[in-house]
Order: sequence, then structure tokens, then C-alpha cells
Amino acid sequence: MLPADVCITALIPTYHRAALLHRAVRSVLAQTHRNLRVVVCDNASEDATPEVMADLMRQDARVVYFRHQKNHGSVYNFRFARSKVETDWFSILSDDDLLLPTFYERAAWALAANPDIGLYASQVYTFSEETGRAGLRPQRLWRDGLHPAGALAPTMLREHFTWTGCVFSRAVSDQIGEFDGVPMIDVLYLLKACAVRPFVVDLFPGAVFVKTGANNSAFGGLDAARANFDAASAIIARLDPATVPVTEVTAALRELFTTVGSGALRHASATGDSALAAEAEAFLASIGAGSARRSAQAGLVRRGGLGRSLLRIAMRARAGYRRFRQSLKPPDTIAKLLARHADSRTVAWIMHTPLPHSARPVPASDIVATEANRRLL
Repeated sequence: MLPADVCITALIPTYHRAALLHRAVRSVLAQTHRNLRVVVCDNASEDATPEVMADLMRQDARVVYFRHQKNHGSVYNFRFARSKVETDWFSILSDDDLLLPTFYERAAWALAANPDIGLYASQVYTFSEETGRAGLRPQRLWRDGLHPAGALAPTMLREHFTWTGCVFSRAVSDQIGEFDGVPMIDVLYLLKACAVRPFVVDLFPGAVFVKTGANNSAFGGLDAARANFDAASAIIARLDPATVPVTEVTAALRELFTTVGSGALRHASATGDSALAAEAEAFLASIGAGSARRSAQAGLVRRGGLGRSLLRIAMRARAGYRRFRQSLKPPDTIAKLLARHADSRTVAWIMHTPLPHSARPVPASDIVATEANRRLL
């Protein structure tokens, strides 16, 4: 197989982000690898999303748009999008993120050379809207090249990739089943994929993941963290111990969620939130990470002890030092990140978002359906 023969579908679930969606779609259309499709699945947006999509479809027949009659929730929309994959390979792009221009080209070379793999994984810039800073993920534990199935499943939990920068095999997706209906949907999908098929790691930036208040939390709080832990535990229980070091995967899972519980306990200590302290203590105990030290810390919060004031002072000092270090560098922007990998004309084309002339969205019935541009009404 030649790289040019590799066709990749970009799945973009969306809801109420017309301007950002335009940027996301254009970042796919700007790929140096041209053999691609874009499938946008709209969860009944009431903004100008239909108008934006009508314009994009007029520009490029590779763009396909589906619009639900009502909002079915994000997990349903992800699963619906996956059902529309007709190519051997696909990627998943949130409507506020974007791809870097050579992502599909680098993936196509790897997929053509290794057609039986289940996953191609690149690095991703994680850009914080709050701080204006970007970092690369992952930066440790991994090496370039082909990796066997199963052996590195623990590493995927300890230092996971971001699926924005991954290309999945449709065959492995059929094998591992539906997306899990929990906030950690991406990490669990990556865990399952790398457990059953070999995969390729390419330590080169392939995409930009935009961190916002909506996606930058500790798995949505402790209740959501518990749901994530239970879902991951169920997945681990089904792994083949002949190829996957199940004991090590279980240990890595506990490490990951111990960090979540400990962070909640630190926050409770700094704010004096006795209810959160009790909840964090119970959460840590439930995942087998309870300890006398953590119980003592939670008890100190409930009693309003000295530790609360000292920890608050330490956390404020740490935050102040972090802000000082950040102030020494000019802030990053998405355009700057793009400019590291594309010429100025490409950057301008991706970033240019023409706003609709009217605030009213185009009725879905006004979008012409063709074989190339189908939709669900």
C-alpha cells in the first residue's frame, strides 16, 4: 500500500460552536495528505452551525454533515459519528481543537508501512485558554516506533496520548466496541486499542488540543472519577493476561486516580471544605489508596486545624511563583502554534472564520442533500 492510498476520515462531533467548528474543519482540509473525508455530526445546534456547514460543503465535496433533530448528548453523538466511518482509518477531532497540516501525511506513511496496526499516535500541543500557555503531551515514557499490543497498556494510563492526535483503525474500533459513556472516554478508548493491536508512536506534534473549563477538570469531580475508575476496572478485567500485564495496569490505574483523590484532598485542606475532605478520604479508600496520613489530613480539615492555614499559604505561594515564571515569557496563541508547522497563508486560511451575516441559523431543510453531502434530519 502507498501512503496516497490511505484514506482517513476526520470525525467532528459538534454543538453550538459555529465559529470554532469552521476552524476545526479547515484544519482538516488544509492537510498536506489529500485523501480524506470530514464527517461533522451536529447535536441539534441552535446557532449558525448549519449555515457554516453549508458554506464549507459548497467549498469542498469531502465534507459531510449530519444534523440531529434534538440533542442526544455527547456520548451518543460520538457513537453516531463512529457509525458513519466508511474508510479504513479515522481520527476524532473536537470542534474547538485543530489538526496541524502534516498530521495525516505522517500518519499515512506509518499506516502504509504497518497496515495491521490499530493506532497511530502523535504528540499534541495542549493549549490553555486561561493561561495562554502550550505544552507538548506526552513528553516522557514513550519512544518513537512500532510497539507490540498489550505490553505498554500501563504506560498509556501513566502518560496517555490525546486522541486528537491519533488515527485509529476501523478494524480495531470494531474489535474493542463502543465508546464508554464516562468523562474519561478518550483515555479508556486508547487503553483498549493499545491492548489488542500493535501501534505506532510518532513523537512529533500532530494537533492542538484546547484546554477549557469544560474539559480541564479532574475527570469531572469525584463522582465522575469513581465512574471512570469503575469503567476502567471493568475494561482491565476483560484484558488478556497472556499479552497484557494486568497487575501492572491495575497499579497504574490506582496511581492515576490516587492523584485525583489527593488533589481533591489538598483543595479541601486549602479551602477548609470539610465535606470535600470527607468525600476525598472515602474515594481514596474505595480505590484501595487510603492511608493513615490521608485520613489524618482529612480529620485535620474537619477540625479546622493549623494545617489548613499553612497549606493555603503554601498553595498561594506556589501559584504566585507559577504566575511569575509565566510572566517572563510572551503568551502562546493557536496561530503561533500553527506557524511552527505551516506557512503564513495556510495559517491565515485556517484561522479566518467568516461570521454569518445574520444571527439566525439557516433551517436544516435549506441545506441541499447530495450523495457527497448527506445529513440526518
